[in-house]
Amino acid sequence: MGTLLIMIFSIVACKQTKTENANSADSPTRVSVIHPEKRDHQQSWQLAGTLRPWKEANLGTSIPGKVEQIYPEVGQWVEKGTLVAKLSAEPAIMAKVEYETLKTDFERVQRLLEKGSITRQEFDHVQGQYKAAKAKYDLMEKNTMIRAPFPGKIMEILINEGETYFFHPVLTPGISHAPGIVRMMQIRPLKTVVNIPENIIPKIDQIHEITITSDLYPGKQFPGKLLKLTPLVSENTRTAPLEIQVDAGDETLIPGMFVKVTLRLRSKDYFFVPRHTVVNVGQNPFVWTISNDNIAHKTSIRQLFIHDGYAAIEGVHENTSIVAAGGEQLKEGISVETKAK
Repeated sequence: MGTLLIMIFSIVACKQTKTENANSADSPTRVSVIHPEKRDHQQSWQLAGTLRPWKEANLGTSIPGKVEQIYPEVGQWVEKGTLVAKLSAEPAIMAKVEYETLKTDFERVQRLLEKGSITRQEFDHVQGQYKAAKAKYDLMEKNTMIRAPFPGKIMEILINEGETYFFHPVLTPGISHAPGIVRMMQIRPLKTVVNIPENIIPKIDQIHEITITSDLYPGKQFPGKLLKLTPLVSENTRTAPLEIQVDAGDETLIPGMFVKVTLRLRSKDYFFVPRHTVVNVGQNPFVWTISNDNIAHKTSIRQLFIHDGYAAIEGVHENTSIVAAGGEQLKEGISVETKAK
């Protein structure tokens, strides 16, 4: 009798289990859905840079010589063409004597040629010597009187008065390696170079605003202007150099400072969804969407960027039902039961 009861209970339990499994197989998968959120957003990037002078030069000469006098002091502003330094005049004096002597000879043979007293060949010979002497004198005079090639500030005296100037390299990092007597820079405006990731390069023409900030001046922003993009991407960093003009007329910012450069596009409307709803498989991101008849579909989208845990995407609209929870159970075309999250 006991054995019979056990068999009856086993049969009932088996039937109940099969019924539950059948009901479970027939019930649809449950998922939570959301709709994309449309927001006005200004896309931006912040990059690090170092300030550089607009122009810089180590002023020197092409010939050696004794430095007789340096006129401006360090920190002094000079205009273009201002006499900055003077070298010993001995070489120039010798060249001037030679030039004036040959100038007299040239004027004499010029008169003799007009009278027919000498041949054209004799005239050409003296004329050639005269032109060579004049070029030498002009060169020597130019190299003893050093003038500012552009308006700027005297940043450093590289050789003291009384010392002899020779060619020698300047190895200060970030500064011109050319030899010189005086180092000058044009620092209004300044410029900086930032390395931009290659994915930003197609958007360079869309940049609407550039601002520069320094941790030394909290809350203060300086306007920037796009100058040029070097058309070469580094294979190691996948970045390209972007040169930017920095307007700091009050000289608050100076060369060598570390700054942060913010690039901004014009604000526009984007559709945002929680980042976790986007499934990235290789180069083909998608989201699970639910149609009006509660069928699951794998919908390809384009992910534009990530901001504060949300992804800006294209390929959906305001009324698209996107799966926010339960997507790991889904397959293309299956029926689901939805609830708003």
